[in-house]
Amino acid sequence: MSENKVKFLILIAAIGLVGFGFWLFGGQGVNDNESSVGVAAVGSQEVGLAQRSIVSERQELLEILTLLRSIKLNTDFFTEDSFQNLVDFSVQIGDETPGRANPFLPFGQGPDLITVTTDTTIKGEATSTDTGI
Repeated sequence: MSENKVKFLILIAAIGLVGFGFWLFGGQGVNDNESSVGVAAVGSQEVGLAQRSIVSERQELLEILTLLRSIKLNTDFFTEDSFQNLVDFSVQIGDETPGRANPFLPFGQGPDLITVTTDTTIKGEATSTDTGI
């Protein structure tokens, strides 16, 4: 095959791929039922379908709520000996030393640790009186 025929076949294949892509991914342009921003005008038939869909969804929700109301929980479990004899193994966490005032600062810059006194004020952070501002 000559070089011109190969170039021509490649050009035809490229045009075909572009056309196929356009057709596949949105070859619909603006028509009479569609505005220029891509919002479709809704006809009376579509509105009727949407209203029926909303009504059916409301009906389904009401049916589900009716089923939920009919559920009865058996709370006799809480009065049984096996539940009453359960032991709480939780552990109280004691007072921990608080961390750095600003954990995002590199080490050596700013106050390293927050010190908490008995009056629950936090020391180590700069205030307007500490900096002379």
